Amino acid sequence: MQKTRGFEKADWSKEAKDFKMPERASSKSAGYDIYYCGKEQIDIYPLGTSPPIPTGVKAFMKEDEFLLLSVARPLGLNRNLQLAVSTGVVDSENSEEIVVKLRNMDSKAVQSIRPGEKLALGIFQKCLAADEDCS
Repeated sequence: MQKTRGFEKADWSKEAKDFKMPERASSKSAGYDIYYCGKEQIDIYPLGTSPPIPTGVKAFMKEDEFLLLSVARPLGLNRNLQLAVSTGVVDSENSEEIVVKLRNMDSKAVQSIRPGEKLALGIFQKCLAADEDCS
């Protein structure tokens, strides 16, 4: 059976211990929880931006689909973190590991990301072309 969409380990993460593949919290969840795949805690200083945070996964999907990324709800609501790019989009032609950069919107508190922590929510969606699209 040919796979149409999902996630696979990035080459370097195949040997990683404590690795978590993206997963839906329940059958009614819209998206997949995506986790930090690393060994060290990452500190994000007030009004600062994190380095690229590895997830250890690549996404694959049909040509007319994309993966929409948003910050994980607990990070946004409880810790005032957001994606550095506001909205993350992974195109079907992307074969690279998904990395996440976070921005700390708090002006006082350092926010820490721990290994295995949920970073983002990934939602597979259809990509619709305009009538005049010639690509």
